[in-house]
Amino acid sequence: MEDEPAPYSPQLRAVLQDLDREVRQFDLRLLEAGLTDDVRGLCDRLYDLEAESAAQRAEISRLHGRVPRLEDQVHQGRGWLLHLPDRTTALEEATQKLAIKVRSLVTLLRETLSETVATLRILILRSLPQRPWMLLNQMQKLRSFLQRSSILAAYIARRSGGRNTSFRRACFEHFNFSDYAAGIHSPSTQLELYVEGTHLARPEGVLEVQFSFSGGLQRATTHRLHSPALRAAADGVLTSKDNHKACDERNKVLFDQLCRSHGAYSEVLQQLASSREGTVIQSRLLSKVSDTTAARYLRSVQLFFCAFEELGGNMDAIDQSLFLDAFFALSRGSESGPLSNSINVLKALRWYKKLLAISCLPDLYGTAFSLLSSPAGQEKRESIPLPLSFCSFPGAHSPFGQGKPGRQDLGGLLLGRYRCQPPLC
Repeated sequence: MEDEPAPYSPQLRAVLQDLDREVRQFDLRLLEAGLTDDVRGLCDRLYDLEAESAAQRAEISRLHGRVPRLEDQVHQGRGWLLHLPDRTTALEEATQKLAIKVRSLVTLLRETLSETVATLRILILRSLPQRPWMLLNQMQKLRSFLQRSSILAAYIARRSGGRNTSFRRACFEHFNFSDYAAGIHSPSTQLELYVEGTHLARPEGVLEVQFSFSGGLQRATTHRLHSPALRAAADGVLTSKDNHKACDERNKVLFDQLCRSHGAYSEVLQQLASSREGTVIQSRLLSKVSDTTAARYLRSVQLFFCAFEELGGNMDAIDQSLFLDAFFALSRGSESGPLSNSINVLKALRWYKKLLAISCLPDLYGTAFSLLSSPAGQEKRESIPLPLSFCSFPGAHSPFGQGKPGRQDLGGLLLGRYRCQPPLC
């Protein structure tokens, strides 16, 4: 009994020493009395049990010291789990944005490759020999020269003996240059190359121009050019409409969870429960705000009530001080985000209370909530005080007063810059 455990106080240690002394005296009496070995075994067993109880008390005191550390770790884990849905939502939004950017990049790459192929085809067609166009230009120059030169035309008429008409008809009437023009710079070819490099469908009709010369006159045949029609959207492309639809579905699921939790405290939900069309009306409660705004409000409300319940709050009997503690803990957390911002949380709670008419919630327009949601104070600045003589100078020499033109301009500039009021005369 000399090596007693450390947690014993001095008074308890003195008591144990007295007991030990009495036990030893009792043991000596037993020896003198000549008792049996069974009694001695029982005494030894009693000593062993006392030693084991002392060791167990020391172990209990050591475990009791570890309990506060475990409580701190559990509290940190709860805080991390509280902000985990917020970070998961942000990660989902970033993933959707990344998917949209990747799809747009793939579409842009396809367009670039199509335009590159179209450009190469145009360059190949332009590299063809230009002799048909040269022949067309020479024929047009020859025709204009024959029309303007009456002397040469008369000479050709005398030499040919009236065969000028047949000569011109043979040269121009049966010679069609449309094949050469279409082969080099055909509008239909250019439109086809442009259409293949873009998202436009092939038009039903293209502009076609044919040149023919008959009796020295030029005629052109045109067809109406139809406006190109837009193609359908490519398969697998995520549009903004799909994003809004997915966000709307998530909002409905989250709103249904909140309605099931707070249905007993909402006057609106109690009225809808007794209506035959209550489900349809409840689905339209979120139609007054956009889907993105509803998503932010619902997530902020969910985070707030999770923090409120973690602190031991109860909707049946709401303690306003505990309500403020939950609001402060959520808005001043170590992992604060846009959904747990003080101003955003207060707006979301006001919207939620007004939407479902939850009367058990405290006054969210009170002084305490307004102070918690107000931004940090900034440095306030005052304007530089100007002497009265300086303020009277712009007024005296303003464009409305009297003075030299240069001083009037300077006075008007100072009035506009410092917002000085001219003195009243």
